[in-house]
Amino acid sequence: DVRKVPLMNRALLPKLGDDVRLERYDIFDAWPHEKADLVIAANILNRDYFADSLLADALRNLRGALKDGGRLALIENRPAEQSNLFRLEHGRFIVEDQVGPGSDIRALVTGLE
Repeated sequence: DVRKVPLMNRALLPKLGDDVRLERYDIFDAWPHEKADLVIAANILNRDYFADSLLADALRNLRGALKDGGRLALIENRPAEQSNLFRLEHGRFIVEDQVGPGSDIRALVTGLE
């Protein structure tokens, strides 16, 4: 049995402004849209699912999706939430904020070539 799990509360859609757009996106493909101010990756970019080499590929694609100065939010809902907010500056991710111990892949993100 397979069931669809909604990744967003549809009740939020009418409340979004014209400056907010949601896009379905495969993190292992190049970003096909205009560059974004914010990308949120929740409960997907972790070592339970992918090897570091694949995580790095996904992070490069997300870096390519962001405007310079844009932000990447990595959220991991473990027993307690742990997350990081990164800002893209001249092609490098800089830690801007952290919840709990932060993302398990924080060092991979900040060390991305």
